[in-house]
Amino acid sequence: MEKVSKYKKLQNYLNENEVAELLGVSVKLLQKHRWESKGLPYTKFGARVIYSEPEVVEYMEKHRIETGKDLF
Repeated sequence: MEKVSKYKKLQNYLNENEVAELLGVSVKLLQKHRWESKGLPYTKFGARVIYSEPEVVEYMEKHRIETGKDLF
């Protein structure tokens, strides 16, 4: 049972290919942002980079820009 619960916790993580596809950006852009210490928070295990899905969503919500509200 313990292995199953640990696996369920890891289901909330995405690799850089999944995040790039989700956001519509290149993997190279994510790598550049990591190198420049900006952008999405991530976790690194050796060469493996993973992103917490809830943190990706939170980052997107914090950086949301709404336009056109005052036009009408």
